[in-house]
Amino acid sequence: MLELKQLGLEFSGLLANMVSEALWLIFGAALALTIRLARMLGRRTLLRRAFGANVHTADDIAIYLPLWRVQDRDRAETRFEKQTGAGETLRYYGPDRTFAEEDVKSAFEAAQTFAKFFARPIAIRPDDERLHENETTLLIGAAVANRHVDSVLDLYRCDCPERLPIDFPTIAENSDSRAVFFIKNNANGDEYRFTGTTDYAFILRLPKLEDGAGNHFIIAGIDASGTQAAGGVLRRRWTMFSKFKGPAAAVVTLQRGRPETCRVV
Repeated sequence: MLELKQLGLEFSGLLANMVSEALWLIFGAALALTIRLARMLGRRTLLRRAFGANVHTADDIAIYLPLWRVQDRDRAETRFEKQTGAGETLRYYGPDRTFAEEDVKSAFEAAQTFAKFFARPIAIRPDDERLHENETTLLIGAAVANRHVDSVLDLYRCDCPERLPIDFPTIAENSDSRAVFFIKNNANGDEYRFTGTTDYAFILRLPKLEDGAGNHFIIAGIDASGTQAAGGVLRRRWTMFSKFKGPAAAVVTLQRGRPETCRVV
């Protein structure tokens, strides 16, 4: 009887230890989940500060890419070249509507900003589609490429030019300028001009004046490689826009043709 009683006590102690360990495991898992949710909530708060209080789902953001139209020709003429795996050059009439490689890469980089927040991808549309109300837009390309950028900047220049942190004076493109515009800091007058070896790009956030919900983000470079670089900067450094309210801008410098060399000025 004593042995059975002792065995019962040992079993009771073992059971108590198991229950205690299970409770600690549950507590630890719950604590880890709480911390993870708190961090995610904190990141989502930063996301809305940066991109707009309207951003709750992937449907609240869209990217607009410049759509290029190729001039019509006789179908017997060729407009595009393709390289085969063997290095042979083939020529085709090709598509009438297309996108620039650097613009697509910039859009892909920018879209990755939201991959950790939403299960579905955000929409990517050509710039010949209209902008949607209550939507934060990422406009790829400068005014010379993206039709919506020109409209957004004109609205600010007419209604509240003092709110533009940077502007883009136009210049004549020639062998010296190699560009149709340069970037000007409206606060201190600093100018950023394409030199042939050094390119500049920018990310400009402008709260929407049309409907008051969301922001326009203009992501562009003076040269094509700058546009690609700017998309990557947004993906890596988007939290810098959560530190400021209203219009904000970041200017990026890089070696021409090398987006990986980019850095924020």
